[in-house]
Parts: sequence; structure tokens; C-alpha cells
Amino acid sequence: MIVLFIGGFGYMMYNYKANAAERALALAAMGNFLDAKGIARDLIESDPQNPRYLFLMSKIYAIEKDVANESLFLEKLKKLGKYDEEDFPAVFVNNRIGDIHFQQNQFREAFFYYLDTLEADPNNLDSLLKLSFMAVGQKEFKIAELFMKRIAEEKVEDPNFFIARGVVAAMLNRAEEITYFEKAYQLDKTSPTANLLLALSHFRLKNYKEALDHANPVAENTEDELLRYFVFQFIMVQNSLLEDYQAAMVHARLGIEIAKQNGWQFELAESELHYAMFAIKLDKIEEASEYLIEAESISIHDEDIISLANFKAKLEEMQGKAPNYQDEEYNLEESIAELAEKLIPVERIYEFSRLRSNDHINIRGMVNEEGKKIISSLSNLAPDVVSRFTSLTGINFKNACNRLMSELHFKHLRELACVESDGANFLASHKDNEEHMAIFRIRKWKDAKISDVFLNEAVESMSQEEGVRNCYIIGFAELTSGARKIQKNHKNELIIITDKELERLLEKVFAPSSS
Repeated sequence: MIVLFIGGFGYMMYNYKANAAERALALAAMGNFLDAKGIARDLIESDPQNPRYLFLMSKIYAIEKDVANESLFLEKLKKLGKYDEEDFPAVFVNNRIGDIHFQQNQFREAFFYYLDTLEADPNNLDSLLKLSFMAVGQKEFKIAELFMKRIAEEKVEDPNFFIARGVVAAMLNRAEEITYFEKAYQLDKTSPTANLLLALSHFRLKNYKEALDHANPVAENTEDELLRYFVFQFIMVQNSLLEDYQAAMVHARLGIEIAKQNGWQFELAESELHYAMFAIKLDKIEEASEYLIEAESISIHDEDIISLANFKAKLEEMQGKAPNYQDEEYNLEESIAELAEKLIPVERIYEFSRLRSNDHINIRGMVNEEGKKIISSLSNLAPDVVSRFTSLTGINFKNACNRLMSELHFKHLRELACVESDGANFLASHKDNEEHMAIFRIRKWKDAKISDVFLNEAVESMSQEEGVRNCYIIGFAELTSGARKIQKNHKNELIIITDKELERLLEKVFAPSSS
């Protein structure tokens, strides 16, 4: 009798708790979250190790759209390690936690939990896609490729995946980049990004007419003025390679108009230089003069502008005297041919894919070279070198700067004036040759843009110190188009260390033996 009573009581309690859980969800569905959570809390207190009650509370918070507390209870469930394959399997729990963090732009946490999903389901499509995109956003192309190779491409209809796949192929110098960009284009033929990247890929394969076919719609449809400017440059180069210099000149002129409308001085001088080059090629010397004069007034130290102006002056002197005059110091044909390499490096593919992330994730602290997870908890994730460096202050920052210079085989001599609050300037001498001096401009940037103004100031600073041969610019940043031009004009003097190169250098700086 006692056994029957205990069994009956247990059955009644089970039904009571099951009914209580259903009642809590019904109340939540009606918007009565206070009472719903009260019931769920009572159930948890009666049996703290019951994963169903933790999941119940997470569902109530999900209905309330309180994702922070939803994630909190899912993490408690995950820590408990008890799942139900029908209602809340490990894959669902990890993916949901990852999704919540991803939607809140907490990418470090999202990356960690998506990795956990793969431990339970190595080919989970959603997690592989998110991990791939985040890795590409951090320029971790090899790791991204490891995740992408596990994705069954026939199951994916998102053009952004194939854009990312093509970007990785291009940046790792794989041959199949155009295949992926073609797939992205077929999935969305109206996408400016898919069209432009396919155009860039055709250009790299020397399919210049096909490149034009895909670039022209981008110029016509994009509202992004900077993108339109680049596309006009791109079309100009394709026409030049097809020896249609008149069409090239027209698109150089379109670049001039965009630059004027937006007040872009560097781009204006650059486009006027290109226009003058094609005008001279077409023997329109007087027309070239007008644009060269304005370009010179904007960029008075630009070596390309000065060289073309000198060449034009010699042409004017030799007109009628020496047909087909060739200058020993300047070759117009070579300068036109070099435009393709100067204006359309492979990095443009990544730049215009719009996949770069401004939020830093310490991916290398979470996975190894094979993409396998190497930490069991986010609390075990050591501060990455980027965060460590950018958070340094005072003497600690100066000491790190000294070690950076030492790793580059230079010895600190003295600190120079620095008006910016996010860094320092130094004068140093080479360890093997004390007469070889260099200036170091070291900055605690995270995602900055290096402008032509900054690089011009760097070049000017070299003239103020006797014996200086180089200026090192060190910081996590990207070059603007103007800065790229300045760097090319001073490639033997300006040395820019950023991204992965700087990360590798900082790993040595922060190594125990360096401290």
C-alpha cells in the first residue's frame, strides 16, 4: 500500500510539474511574463539539476525577447551538460547561444559557441557559414577555407557565401576564384558586389571585354560615390588594355567630375593625371596641359605628375623636329601599362567584398592551424596581442615600442615630439650600422585609416633629422588611396607595418623572453 501511495504521489507530482511548465509557457504567450517566470523559478528551486526547467526559463525569456537572460539560462543548461535530443539537443543550445551573441555583435563569444556546435555536429551548416564569414572578416583566410571546405555548396543559396569563397580563393592565390564569383552573380545578377568582383576576376584573367560587361552596370546603379569612382577607374584601365584610349580618357574625365563634386583633392589630381596621359597618347597636347597644370597645383610633389609634365614639355619642344619622340627619362607606354597594377591590386577584391570586420576577434586564441578548438572556456582565452598593445599606456607602451624597434634591428636613440595622443615617435639607429637612422611613428590604432597627409608628414619628418633613411609607420590601419600613392612614390623610404605582419612582430615582443 505504501509503495502504491509513493508511486501515485510521484505520478501526481510529475503531472503537476508538467502541467506547471505548460501553464508557464501559456502565461508567457499571453504576455504575463512575471507569473510565468515565477512558476519556472519555483520548478528550478525544486530541482536545480533538471535541464528541462532551465530550458523552460530560457523559452519564457525568448518569448519576452529578453535575449540576454535567454542566453544566461541556456549557458546554465550547457554547463550542466544534460540535453534532450528531441527538445533541446546540444547543437540547438550552442547555436542559439552563438546566434544571440552574433546578433548583439559579440563576435568573440559567437565564434566560441559556434565552435562548440561543430564538436557535436562537424558539418552544421549554420555554424560553418557564420564561422567562415567571421574568419574572412578578420583576414584569417586559411582558417576560413578550412570551414568553407566542409560546407555542402549545393545546400547554399546565399550569394554572400560564394563571394566570401571567391575572396578566400583570390587572397590565397587559388585558381577557382572566378567560379565562386560566377555562382554569386548567378544567384543575384543585380548585386553590385557580385558584378564588381566578377569583373575584377575577369580582369585578372585578362578577359577585359567580359570585365567591362560586369563593371558597367555597377557604375550605372551604385549610389556609393567612392565605389563609382573606383569603377570608372577600373573601366578606364580595361579600355586602355583594349587600346581604346578615347574611351579610357572619357572615364578618366568621369573620375574628375566625381572627385570635384565630393571635394576629393587627391582623387582629383590622380584623375587629371590619367586624363592627361591618355590625351598625350592621342596627341592632344594642349588638352593635356590644362589638366596637368591643375594636377600640379594640387599635388606639387607628386613624382608621376612631375614626370609627365616634363615629358609633355619636351614633346612641345620637339614638335615638328623629331616625330615619334622617345624620352630616355619617361616612357608613356610603360606608365599607361602600369596603371593596371597600381590601381587594381588583388587586395581590391577583399576591399570591395565588404566582408572586412571592424570588430577584432582573437581567432588564433581559439583555434589551431587545423581549425580545431583549443580552449574549453572563454575565461581561458588569453588577451590577444592586438588588445594588449592598444591598451598599453605610459612607460609600458614606451617599453613595448623599444622592443618593437629592437625586433626590427634598431636601437632607440631618443623620443621625438608627437602631437597625437594615441602613439609616439622615435629616432633610432640600425644595430649593424649606426649611420643608418630611422624614424618610428608607432600608433595604438585598431581600425584606423592612414591618409596621404599622415604619410606626407612622415616624409617631411625625415628631412628634419640628419642621416635618416627610413620612416617606419607601425599600427593596425589601412591605407587610403591617396596614402597608397604616397607609399609607392617613397617605397624605399616609407615602411608600413600593419595587420598580420604587426601581429607576428608583437607575438615576439610579448613573448616571455622579451619581457
